[in-house]
Amino acid sequence: AGLPSDVRIIRTPLKSVYLAATAAMALFDALDALDVIRLSGTQADGWYIENAANLKTAENARIVLVKGASDISANVLKIGDASGIYADFVQTDGAVTMGNSAESRIGGWSSGNKGHGTYTMYGGSLTVGSSLHVGGYGTGEFTQHGGTVTLNSFFAVGRFGGSTGTYVITNGTLTVKNETEIGMDGGTDRFDICGDARVDLKSLVMPIERGNANLRIADNASLTMTGLTIGRGYGTSDTKGYFTQDGGTVPAG
Repeated sequence: AGLPSDVRIIRTPLKSVYLAATAAMALFDALDALDVIRLSGTQADGWYIENAANLKTAENARIVLVKGASDISANVLKIGDASGIYADFVQTDGAVTMGNSAESRIGGWSSGNKGHGTYTMYGGSLTVGSSLHVGGYGTGEFTQHGGTVTLNSFFAVGRFGGSTGTYVITNGTLTVKNETEIGMDGGTDRFDICGDARVDLKSLVMPIERGNANLRIADNASLTMTGLTIGRGYGTSDTKGYFTQDGGTVPAG
């Protein structure tokens, strides 16, 4: 009360911060508060602070990218990276671009860390320069209802032993320019292609080395690929792969 009209009170907790001074990034990193920063004056690949250069959801948090929001560019995507963490990323529009310096993972970043991460996409675009794992060491889920996903390197669903990966695409396009492997090294996966989805893979291997893989195509969806291998690697007696076609198109050759 009694303040000039051009003075605005900032109330805590702050949820959306624009960081203009790059030197202050180290302070936010030390406070484990990078998740409140929504815009900065430096591109992600320009940060010398590793955590600032990576796109990482906060613990038990949700990030929503909506129409009109700024595009996101980072080196690495980490969603639900540690045990006991559930994190969700929702994209309805805009462009999300990951670099090619390191692999990105949804659900469990490293051995012993069995976090739960989900990515839900309704529109916009996602481009990943390096490999993407849905279900790294934990549980990862990717649901695509629209938009365009382009993966320029290796793609894995259910990557390591004990992991669970799920990719469901009901609309939009998924393009993978390197090998796609589902159900690897003891991981378990489900890959559903349905609705009006369009999926273009360079090659598909399912599963690998004691993995469990389930791929299903249905409705008006289409799947194209240059090669298909069902069952590869040692421990084949424990390796189970199922390819089910309830509809859609899978061109021969």
